[in-house]
Amino acid sequence: MSYKNTCKIFGSNFVLVWKQLAYLCISAVLCIGLSYLIALPTINLLKAEGWIDSVKNMFETVYTSPSSLNAAFKEVILSLMQILSSHFGAYFFSIVGFIISAVLLPLFLNNIAEYNICYLATNKISSNIKLGYTSSLISNLKNAILYSLLKMLIDVLFIICTVCLFVVYLILSKGVVLTILMLVIYFSLSIMLSSLKMSLTASFAPIMIEENTGAWKAFLKSGKMSGRSFARTLSCAIVVNLTVMFANMFLGVFTIGVALLITVPASVVFIGIFKTTNYFTIEGKSYYLSDNIIVEPKKSNQKV
Repeated sequence: MSYKNTCKIFGSNFVLVWKQLAYLCISAVLCIGLSYLIALPTINLLKAEGWIDSVKNMFETVYTSPSSLNAAFKEVILSLMQILSSHFGAYFFSIVGFIISAVLLPLFLNNIAEYNICYLATNKISSNIKLGYTSSLISNLKNAILYSLLKMLIDVLFIICTVCLFVVYLILSKGVVLTILMLVIYFSLSIMLSSLKMSLTASFAPIMIEENTGAWKAFLKSGKMSGRSFARTLSCAIVVNLTVMFANMFLGVFTIGVALLITVPASVVFIGIFKTTNYFTIEGKSYYLSDNIIVEPKKSNQKV
């Protein structure tokens, strides 16, 4: 029911996607500009070592020799790691700074946006009140920052797990059949990891907002609440992640990346609405599905 109602609420509040797009554009300009400036010494190093040319050659293999694409990709990754490790001391600040500005900073800003979407969704479905995106973002910035910092503890842990999976994929993928098999396994496990993370943090923001609870207390309570209705939340999270993945992949490919301008911000809005409706469903709190329809879910009584 959470997924179905999420789709309905998302459709009736699609205007949030355009506002989220504006936020992401500003964030992208900030992160890309900062990352480029910080990584410029490392970029010059990679050019000098010939790594940039090897990346160009790898893309050419897509058209000239598709069967060798996987081998070329692994070679590019390994050569990158070898170059960075051999020059790590001299380019420490550039490499670490790039990781912070290109990975952690976007993650931090995305979590702030997610909190804001949850806040807007909570007010909409609980009281049928529409709030302004920007005014809500500014007035709740302190709580959003605390939420983002704590959630990043979980995000970073799962990013490390996903990277480890990717390394295993690179090691084991040999030959066309095995490569395809390992790719399917990699994507399947990545979806499961992402869904598990979403399940563990699904109630975090809604608890802070609806129950007016501090960030750390809400963080701990979210984990307990996830255990109370874990199977239901996880199954819905898998469907949500598959929806987001296919929307971004297929629409992005068919439109040569243009559709990503819509699907990426739509994904943030969709996930935020899902987390809000899932919390109301687990807690058995009635909420507005539309202006004239109120949903009254039955509270989950499963013990942790």
